[in-house]
Amino acid sequence: MSSFTDLKVLVIGGTGLLGSNFVCQCSQSSKVSKVIVLARRSFPKFANMSKVEMIVNKDTSQWSNLIYDYPEDIDVIFSSLSTTRGDAKGFANQKQIDLDLNMELIKAAQVKKASKVIIVTSFNNALISRIFPYFSLKKTIENSILSLNYSSTLILRPGPLVGDRTCLKSDVSFASKLSSEIAAWTYNTPCSSLLGFSIKDDEVINSAMYYLDNQDHVKIVTSEEMFGLSAAMEGI
Repeated sequence: MSSFTDLKVLVIGGTGLLGSNFVCQCSQSSKVSKVIVLARRSFPKFANMSKVEMIVNKDTSQWSNLIYDYPEDIDVIFSSLSTTRGDAKGFANQKQIDLDLNMELIKAAQVKKASKVIIVTSFNNALISRIFPYFSLKKTIENSILSLNYSSTLILRPGPLVGDRTCLKSDVSFASKLSSEIAAWTYNTPCSSLLGFSIKDDEVINSAMYYLDNQDHVKIVTSEEMFGLSAAMEGI
């Protein structure tokens, strides 16, 4: 890995709620020299960020080749790439994006010498991962990435996310809007823990940035831990 002040970070899912926040924070970080964002569409918000390089290709089947062909090595890959069953038009299609595409790209980054992977999954436990396909899929994603044996793996498990998705795209699904509203209603209330501990998008990314140069072989951070860490960082 490059020195802690010269990291080249590849971001997939960078035009989403968490990914775009991560790109913005990386662009301002002294630890990061370049942020490569692989996306299906351009993102004007990044246009004036000197550290950000956008690689736009609508055909996700070509993304791994774009990583292999990238002229520089990569230090870190960050992924918040995911979709919903509704947007993907079925669970099988959701799995192709959330699991298959993520794994393909994270393997490609490893070939480009990335030694750290940061992946956003979801709050989870043994019971709900056995009952609900969504949580089972998230657990499978985690296990699959751990099997790659990266030098360092950071798994972020946020609960329901508080954040404005309408600023990212106009066609936000009803399910996403409802999830955001429930997260906002329960945020920092006793009900929050019953739903997986609601958390703001920037609190998740504050934790990602805090652990960006952490060298633990495997680090799993829960939603409650991210909430506490972000509050502690604000108090410094």
